[in-house]
This record gives sequence, C-alpha cells and structure tokens, in this order.
Amino acid sequence: LVWAAALGLVFSVPGALISWAWPTPTDLALLSLMGVMGTATQAFYIRGMAAGDAAAMAPVDYIRLVFAAAVGFLLFAEIPTVWTLVGAAVVVASTLFITWREHAASRAAERASAT
Repeated sequence: LVWAAALGLVFSVPGALISWAWPTPTDLALLSLMGVMGTATQAFYIRGMAAGDAAAMAPVDYIRLVFAAAVGFLLFAEIPTVWTLVGAAVVVASTLFITWREHAASRAAERASAT
C-alpha cells in the first residue's frame, strides 16, 4: 500500500505543479472518496494474493480489461474495435485455461500427497 501511494505521489506531483488549481469542496470530496476506494481496493487485492496462490490468482486480474471495455461501452458509448474483442477473447481464454490448469495441478498434488 505504501509503494502504491508513494509512486502515485511521485508521478502526479510534476503534472500538478505545472497546472495546479485548488479543488472545489465537491472535487475535494470526490478525490477523497477516490483515494479511500483506491486504498481499499489495493488492500483487498494484497490480502487476496496473500490468502491464495498468486500464480493461480494473477491471471484473473486481467479480467478487469474486459470489464473496462464493457464500462466504456455502457457509460461512454465507445464501440469496441475488432482488436479489442480479440484481445478480450485472448484474456478470457487464457484466464480460463490457467485457472483450469492450476485446479488440475492442485488436485494432482492432493492425490500424490494422499498416497
């Protein structure tokens, strides 16, 4: 969590110094909410990776690209290109394959330890 905050600060300060404007109270509230939600998201992600097998869980993280395309379509009327759809299909297929492979490897390890 500290690294995410520190890097966010380091990369945002130069741009902020160039065009700084004090946020309105509404903007400040929204920025604060965004900070709290971002920190919570990062904390839950870290806990999830600590609780499970990171090699099996990491590919599932890429599913967010599919959701980002869906949100872009629903909220901003962005039409996904054919390459976006191809990329989404690759992400989904590889995620499903890796999940299946990790599950099979886990079951094989359980069988081996039981014998």
